[in-house]
Amino acid sequence: MNCLQANKWKLEIIKEISSIEENGVCQVVPLLQEDNLLGSTFVFCEKEDHTGKVVRYKARLCVQGFSQIEGIDYNETYDPTGILASLHFLLSYCAINDFELHQIDVCTAFLHGITEEKFFMK
Repeated sequence: MNCLQANKWKLEIIKEISSIEENGVCQVVPLLQEDNLLGSTFVFCEKEDHTGKVVRYKARLCVQGFSQIEGIDYNETYDPTGILASLHFLLSYCAINDFELHQIDVCTAFLHGITEEKFFMK
């Protein structure tokens, strides 16, 4: 990595790998010949405040799932994200009842997903 923010990005990579290890997300195993080995990559993101000033750096390790084979690596897919209509209902309900809303960010939310199938990543 060769950029002005290289040290910040390297620190974020270490944080991401540490978080994966602390949450027991994966383990190192010997690779069998019949296993489909998926690639991986880091995605880097700069978080900015309302003035455009960078306030946080984030590195996320991502599996390159586009090389998975249906019926071998997985049988069905599911994306546990909210439905926009549900969000609209929640916001409307809170506004009508004068409720106060609070927002939180779960930094390791995607590390807690459960998969039935095993997959192998390099």
